[in-house]
Amino acid sequence: MGKSSITYTSLHAALESLDKALNHFDNVKHLDDSVDLPGKVAFDDIYTAARDSLIQRFEFCIELFWKHLKNFLEQEKYVQISSNTPRDVIREGCKAQIFSEHDAQVLIAMFKSRNFTSHLYKEEMADVIAKKIPSYFILLKTMTELLSNTSWA
Repeated sequence: MGKSSITYTSLHAALESLDKALNHFDNVKHLDDSVDLPGKVAFDDIYTAARDSLIQRFEFCIELFWKHLKNFLEQEKYVQISSNTPRDVIREGCKAQIFSEHDAQVLIAMFKSRNFTSHLYKEEMADVIAKKIPSYFILLKTMTELLSNTSWA
């Protein structure tokens, strides 16, 4: 099994996990105060745990995505990428016409969101980013499917 196959398999599993987290988070958001929670568990604690789980799964997905994209560019499009940063890999993907400039901008915005959650964690930003993850998920899934429609995935 080649490097690209391992990356794709991991990315696919991470996206499935993110999808489950999105569903779980959506269910938690729709709980109300009338739900009898076990023990001394507060709704805010359940919400925070579900949100943070969602964000962490998003972080895994975005990391695996850019590595998968880099493998694709190098192996399928024969693009030599001298830099090893997500932003540069996304730019190369756009240059190779794998996706549009708009999609590249959204992908870069995803990395900015990931950086906020990983390096500058604030509760308010976590809520803002959690609200963006459903649309991020759709683009990541679409891009992953696009890349997997080639013979190498």
